[in-house]
Amino acid sequence: MSNLENKGIEYWVDKLSSSEMPVLSNVVAVLNKLTGDDDAEFNQLAEVILKDPHLTTQILKLANSVQYNPAGSSISTISRAIVLLGFRKVRTMCISLMVVDSLLSKKPRERLLDNMAQAFYAAVQAKEIYKQISQNPTEQEEVFIAALLFNLGEMVFWAYGGKSADTLEIALKECVQSNSSNAVIEKELGTSFKSLSRELSKAWNLGDILQVALSSKGISTKGSLGLQAQAVEFANALSKLSDDQIERRRALVQRIAKFIKCKTVDAANMVKGAAEQAANVAVDFGAPEVCHLVPKAPMDESEHEPAKEDDKPIQVLSSDPNLQLKILRDLANASVESMDMNTIFQTALEGMHRGIGLERMVLAFFNKDQIKAKYVLGERTDGWRDKFMFNIGHEERNIFSENIQKPQPVWIDTAYIKTHKHLYTEATAGLIGVHEAFIGVLKVNNRNAVMFYADRSTTGQSLSKEQFEAFGHFLTQAEFSIQAIAGKKRG
Repeated sequence: MSNLENKGIEYWVDKLSSSEMPVLSNVVAVLNKLTGDDDAEFNQLAEVILKDPHLTTQILKLANSVQYNPAGSSISTISRAIVLLGFRKVRTMCISLMVVDSLLSKKPRERLLDNMAQAFYAAVQAKEIYKQISQNPTEQEEVFIAALLFNLGEMVFWAYGGKSADTLEIALKECVQSNSSNAVIEKELGTSFKSLSRELSKAWNLGDILQVALSSKGISTKGSLGLQAQAVEFANALSKLSDDQIERRRALVQRIAKFIKCKTVDAANMVKGAAEQAANVAVDFGAPEVCHLVPKAPMDESEHEPAKEDDKPIQVLSSDPNLQLKILRDLANASVESMDMNTIFQTALEGMHRGIGLERMVLAFFNKDQIKAKYVLGERTDGWRDKFMFNIGHEERNIFSENIQKPQPVWIDTAYIKTHKHLYTEATAGLIGVHEAFIGVLKVNNRNAVMFYADRSTTGQSLSKEQFEAFGHFLTQAEFSIQAIAGKKRG
């Protein structure tokens, strides 16, 4: 255990603000003092951004994203971005991008990535919740950043805590009871993460919304500030829920419904819609490595108590050329229909499943030396979304690491399986079995973005040449669609 004699809230605020992140904390403090009330402050914001070429590129990329620029107006200068999007919106984008970039600049710990994934989820939820109360876009953006930074203390600690973070990591792994983790944190740090977030937000002048949300005054605070703080608190609570906390989620959604004065079912749909946006927002803000960790959309009511898979009748799928053609046309029109990247992925996955007749489907994201399932379709795939996670580094030898670098889709047929049994490791064979399968990789900007896996093992049907060719068509069309959207944004 660490020596806490000289540690506590003051120690950590000083260390993290003055020693580890002085440039960021100073710039963020300056940005938050700018209100955009005169031309000098307008120029000052532009100057802060233009001093950093990387930040300039990120701001322009974000300004041209669907989230901030749904009309698709071309924005090629920082000045035009500030004029079209508004001073406070660009200032919010700037702060968010700088914080995210700073936290992810080193080799990030898994706990930091988890925290950041929850932060993006909370930020999108908070903005959506507050949007039901106020149509003021400036206030909505302020709520977004307050929710994004709600757990700032914890994120900064895992990024810059050094040996203390190593010690706490070990202590938390040894902590048997999850409800005692806060006591372990306070013992190691001499303070709580929430207190650290509150004091850092004061030191960095991150605004009243975050201060109120982090205090005990949120519920009692009157006016728009109190409503904004409550939206942030609701969103943070949503981000902390695990998949199996169904009753707590229901209760929380009911409270949100009461807060925004709507039916519970409408609030549930709003929460689900926001959850589906969060991964895209993380990508827009330069954090694609957290996409696979972003909390999933809550299950529908009908899914709360699913029947046992073994009791379900197995649906035998068959190829449907007409449906294939229709879905391929939908993909071809992706840029016209303003589809986002995740929608393209899901559309391609559904086309392969329903159109080609591929029974078990997985779309997995690349994250450094791992692939992890994002979307799963088909019978007998219970738990795959959480369990489908495999190492693909240079030293790894498994069915995925051996095939993802190939330039064309791969058909794992019976002949291949006989000569490559060593690639079916205990982990891969234990989850997917040993079956004929298709594997294909979709690239974005010449880099591996997602992997599609498909088989027909549920019914034991053989894969065909026609299905393999159709599998390739869907991959190619999805890749073209993403390129078209990227080109449209650049245009």
